[in-house]
Amino acid sequence: MVAPFAPFTDDSDDCPTIRPPFPPIGPSVTMTPQSVRADDETTWPSTLVGRLDPLLPALRLHEQVRRAIDRRAVKDVLLRVRRPPNPHAYARAQALATCETLIAGHRLIGYHCTRLHATEVPSVLRDGLRPLEAGDLGRRIHTLASLGAVARSVTERMLSKHLAHDDNRRGMSWFVFSRRLLEGESGVWRLFFHWGGEALYAAHERDAEVTAALQGIGTACIVEAAVPVEQIRSGDSIGARLLRAYLARRRISDGHDPLFEGHTTQRVPVLRVIQRADPQFKKLTRCHRWIEAPT
Repeated sequence: MVAPFAPFTDDSDDCPTIRPPFPPIGPSVTMTPQSVRADDETTWPSTLVGRLDPLLPALRLHEQVRRAIDRRAVKDVLLRVRRPPNPHAYARAQALATCETLIAGHRLIGYHCTRLHATEVPSVLRDGLRPLEAGDLGRRIHTLASLGAVARSVTERMLSKHLAHDDNRRGMSWFVFSRRLLEGESGVWRLFFHWGGEALYAAHERDAEVTAALQGIGTACIVEAAVPVEQIRSGDSIGARLLRAYLARRRISDGHDPLFEGHTTQRVPVLRVIQRADPQFKKLTRCHRWIEAPT
């Protein structure tokens, strides 16, 4: 059995220890904020990949050792509660610090899946995307009613019953930051099919009349926005997310899904609204392969 705090190696995985020195992160440089796509390394800060590449052999060994410890922990309970040090942890810490340092101050391109009435698109482009608030939702419903887009009886039910006050929705705007998630019909189709988002459709799933009204308003849209990195909440730092994406493209898994989403509590500028009729919508979602494509 491996000693609880002894540096861990696994001969079966051929894991020689790679130790410092590694390339320093380097002095901080004042950079012009840029828009970064998590799944496109050509948009990342210019020196980031070049600083990660020398660490790649040690990062690969770090994950091999991690998996070896996980396998042994299946039978050795002590390894689950007193995990031994990974001899390549320094390389991972260096890589993570590099990602955190170089992504700071930039913006991450995110995709908000929704359904918008034609009159709403210009205001979203002009004013940006605001976090969900019950007051804003109510004003949007009243505006549609004044345009004759929904019946009065349906309007009253929308106003009296919604989930905009829920703690996991109120004051938030949610985004997909990995474009492959847009292709997942099961994850996004309801957002494209129902005006008002989850705060409305989830509250009226057993009301056929309201559901039909929500599906009949507007058209499916992808709102592309540039979200400041410091404002994103995603269960992990954006530096960690980029490192995971970097490793995944090189067929190295850290045990977590490299695809991710997240939210912000601030209003963010919108780059474009991709409506259903735009060929880019089909290209991003591959909705022509879905069981039922949105309209």
